[in-house]
Amino acid sequence: MAVAASVIDDLVWSGVNNLLDSYVHVEATDQVLVLYTSDSHEAAAWVYAALEVRRICVSRVWMAPLHDDGFVERLASALPDPSEVTGRIVVLTFERDTMSHSLRHVPEPA
Repeated sequence: MAVAASVIDDLVWSGVNNLLDSYVHVEATDQVLVLYTSDSHEAAAWVYAALEVRRICVSRVWMAPLHDDGFVERLASALPDPSEVTGRIVVLTFERDTMSHSLRHVPEPA
């Protein structure tokens, strides 16, 4: 079975950088969490790559759509220690059809 490789073109790369610069206003001191479902893994990977190129501290957290019993634990383990945060904690979520994950409480960092 052949697997098609995904290639990002200049227009998409420009859009990813526009998202980070014009909407998120990401800064070198920010710590970014990229939360994504499987149907949005490609877009999340592009944003993750752009943040890595910029040497921004970034973590990825996969989530199952609609119901995910382990999501809160995975998110908590990805959260930085608040005493080590010098900028903002930025959370970007990528999910195709719904924004299904609402937290009933904010998890403590692991």
